[in-house]
Amino acid sequence: MVRSRKASNHHQPVNLNINHLNQNQNEEEEEEDNDNEDQQAHRLLLTSNQPEPERGHDHGFQNSSDHELRPLRRQIFIINCLIGIGLLVVFTLLAPLIGSTVRSLRQNFSPTKIKVSNSFRPTGPPGSITQKTEHWAQQGGDWKVYDPSTGTKERLAELDGDDDQKVVGVTTISNGTHLFKPTVILVSFDGFRPDYLDRNLTPTLSSLAKGGLKTTMKPTFPSLTFPNHWSMMTGLYPESHGIVANNFFDPRSNSSFDCVDPQKSWDSSWWFGQPIWEIAIRRGLKVAISMWPGPPYSQNKVRPTIWRPYADRFKWWKKIGQLESWLDLPIRERPQFMALYMPELDQVGHHYGPNHLKLNKALEEMDRFVESLRRVLETRHLDEIVDLVFVSDHGMASSDDSRVLYLDEILGKTYYDQIKHRDGWPLVGLRFEDGLDTRPILSKLLKSLTLKKFKGTFNVYTNETMPNRYHFGIHGYDNEDEEMGAIFISTGPFSKQIRAKQEQNLSKSLLNKATTSSSFRADKDEDVEVGVLKKFANLEVFSLVGKLLGLDSDDEGLERIYGNSNCSFGFWDQYF
Repeated sequence: MVRSRKASNHHQPVNLNINHLNQNQNEEEEEEDNDNEDQQAHRLLLTSNQPEPERGHDHGFQNSSDHELRPLRRQIFIINCLIGIGLLVVFTLLAPLIGSTVRSLRQNFSPTKIKVSNSFRPTGPPGSITQKTEHWAQQGGDWKVYDPSTGTKERLAELDGDDDQKVVGVTTISNGTHLFKPTVILVSFDGFRPDYLDRNLTPTLSSLAKGGLKTTMKPTFPSLTFPNHWSMMTGLYPESHGIVANNFFDPRSNSSFDCVDPQKSWDSSWWFGQPIWEIAIRRGLKVAISMWPGPPYSQNKVRPTIWRPYADRFKWWKKIGQLESWLDLPIRERPQFMALYMPELDQVGHHYGPNHLKLNKALEEMDRFVESLRRVLETRHLDEIVDLVFVSDHGMASSDDSRVLYLDEILGKTYYDQIKHRDGWPLVGLRFEDGLDTRPILSKLLKSLTLKKFKGTFNVYTNETMPNRYHFGIHGYDNEDEEMGAIFISTGPFSKQIRAKQEQNLSKSLLNKATTSSSFRADKDEDVEVGVLKKFANLEVFSLVGKLLGLDSDDEGLERIYGNSNCSFGFWDQYF
């Protein structure tokens, strides 16, 4: 006897063995029962989607065809799952490109660029997503800003339509539909070595460099991420702003600074100096900081208007979205200074080295970011309004086992065990146990320099013998090393202004030489190349941003820019 599946909750299993039927029933009852069996079997055929379970040969039957279909159905199910996953991955990868293409198409069919008179009253920017911007309220704090007129922090004013027309007493430029104040976007590519541009993997960035300004920038010593990023923000050497390494120990407070631990690095007591974004806020400007190494507020308790903390694996196209949202804010909320930090190259370089294929792929990704950023500005007709500056904090040197030094081998076990703290890398600041006479240790280190196996592999400095050019640094690679050089590339109004002046000066120089020397060859000028600046210290990024935003336009601004920094007074005046 075999029991079929229930056709419904109200039907009993059908008995397929007709030998047990009551033969004493009359013919009408027998016909009625047979009809019921036929209907019940028909229901079973319609409602059962699974094969009957296999039975023994003595008591049932086996549906061999259904059994053979099971592996095929399983394979079809797996294939469908793989196809679905593949489509999801493809859509995820193409989503940024599709979004960018749609925005470009919208812009192509929008009204063309027009000149707007002073009487024009534009409405708020289309597609503004103020509600999605990361204000301090979404970061666990309030979004109050410094009010220079009262010296207090006041909540941002409520704004209503036609906001552009409310701006008075400030230089503004129209992009054809909206007014913009002087605006600077500063992007830092961590670990971008200047000769990476020679690999022909960054066509967009190379094109911007060719049409704008470029030079090799000198990082501060130590050539590490946190010291250099804070130097660019404050115009100070590490000895002055206090961030002497990514990780270090302060014997006075008996505490450690650790760049990857917010609890040990975000406290403003570590960060000396006045960052350029604080000066801008005190002068009434709005600023936006995304992942730039530094604290969420200065020692004066001033916070960036918009601040986003570091987030690992935060994709570049999300940062493009951030920039778009900032640029689309109403003019009174729109940041005039925006700083973004891109850590990808440094991460890949440290893990695989500067000559690995993965670093080349990271370079290509960075160039896609630059191309997207360029499109964002061009579609808004901001490429002649916004000054765009690309920098790096340092370069990248290759390393292998042959360049590794073992401290225990140099110092010996006795002295090695008495090290209390080691500051930074790749160069090491050694702090020994309190009260220990370090003169024998220094003598041993200096003697090691004369040994054949250590000769030329390292140097030893004390605070008294540290070269002046290091400005009291004790960590990081030598900032004079060519591999440690940093990039500087800019495009926008100020770059075009400097290029025009360089071309004018070059023409005058060629003309003077041609008229004063009969043997002059006018095919090359050895001193001037249009678009190329002389190498300068990265401290001057601080003074450049101040100049482009007009923060040095009066005595108070000059004092804030140059009086409290290590920048060269009027450094950029030679180019303007």
